[in-house]
Amino acid sequence: MRTTHAFVLRLLADSDEPDVLRGTVRSVASGEEAPFADGPALTSLLKRMIADAPAIAPLDSEERGDGES
Repeated sequence: MRTTHAFVLRLLADSDEPDVLRGTVRSVASGEEAPFADGPALTSLLKRMIADAPAIAPLDSEERGDGES
């Protein structure tokens, strides 16, 4: 099953280090916010936040409004 997760990403730019990726990411669903210091840390953080997200039951056809049974 495919799910969608929404995050707010805040990137901090340092003109002395323009290639360095750092900032914070916040899950819209849980409000959890965490800092990251580089690209691999951001990737790891997003994977953890997605894994920790509560499971959402899929909508049935009536709730989707597609008329399928």
